[in-house]
Amino acid sequence: MSATPEYNPRQFWKSRDFHNSTRLYLQHWLVQKTLGYVLHPSIPQDRPLRVADLGCGNGAWIIEASHELPSSAELTGFDIAAHNFPAPEFLPANVKFSVLDVMTGECPSDLTGTFDIVHIRFFNGIVLNNEAQPLIATVTRLLKPGGWLQWEEMDPSTLATITPRPDINTTYCQNLMGLILNIGTMVGTKFDWLKSFENELDTFNNVQVKHVPLPPAYHKAWTENYLILCEEIAERMPPAKKAAPNVPITREGYLDMFEKVLEEVKNGVALNSKDLIAVLARY
Repeated sequence: MSATPEYNPRQFWKSRDFHNSTRLYLQHWLVQKTLGYVLHPSIPQDRPLRVADLGCGNGAWIIEASHELPSSAELTGFDIAAHNFPAPEFLPANVKFSVLDVMTGECPSDLTGTFDIVHIRFFNGIVLNNEAQPLIATVTRLLKPGGWLQWEEMDPSTLATITPRPDINTTYCQNLMGLILNIGTMVGTKFDWLKSFENELDTFNNVQVKHVPLPPAYHKAWTENYLILCEEIAERMPPAKKAAPNVPITREGYLDMFEKVLEEVKNGVALNSKDLIAVLARY
């Protein structure tokens, strides 16, 4: 048996169920409340648009975007698996979904250069070893010349505990954050690329990177969104230390710590990244 459980981000996100889908709705709502928009207000909407949403999940963003755009717009959500896609019979007439692995750097020839807007959100757990270029290559293949990229991210390396009062204990929340980042390092999730969007997007024009602070009123909601994801990580933990000796904690130990984290959160502790990174660029 391998010393550490292998992390394949494509397989991991393929397997997410309705719990994760529910979290994605909460996450979408939080991003919208934090930014104040669904589609960036600088993007012109005065002509028919073709819009792609990469890693769309359950389509929370693209369905809402369809309500803001004229009915002449055509919107397509792409994801590596279809299990979270809504039934097509329930969708607006101008919205559809399709399976596509956007981390290959390729796209079908019939999609090349056909989109006016590409939207991306939260690939920080999918990009390994700071290698964001395959994803960006897919974006450039999809976009028309002069097309727009709208991208939202968070930098997990900025995770911190926030307390309403200095007397509240944060020990287990801090331990959880350290553990998650440690495991991330072991499996190859690195976040340097999130600090250099201008360099990563060097084939784009007018790259705008804005760091938007998280409103304190939504600290609790952002924390709960994060905790749902942390709870899912438990299934990746070995049930016995001897099964994977280099893994820093067993499943039982992780769940025990997680219960103590929940107690601290009940006392008002928040677990949040520093800010939301909003990127806008033109190809």
